[in-house]
Amino acid sequence: MKAEKIELNLSELEEKELWDDEDIVLLDKYSYSKSSIIRSRVAELCAYSNKDNIKNILLRLINDKDNIVRAEAFDSICIAFSSEETAEI
Repeated sequence: MKAEKIELNLSELEEKELWDDEDIVLLDKYSYSKSSIIRSRVAELCAYSNKDNIKNILLRLINDKDNIVRAEAFDSICIAFSSEETAEI
């Protein structure tokens, strides 16, 4: 899938108030992208949810090879989860 189409899908997710399971599956899929820009964008969007599936995505992305992806994932964990949950992570 082209990066432009993926970015459009991510922008649509950003506009939604609630994500369903299909949205989470899509975020998970994009979190494996070869593009660090897309992985970083996924990490950024994950800040808006505290579902357990999002936690799994973020836990994987904080170990990403790209510094920016790791930073975005860490920031999103701090935003999406309570300080107690963040301490456990």
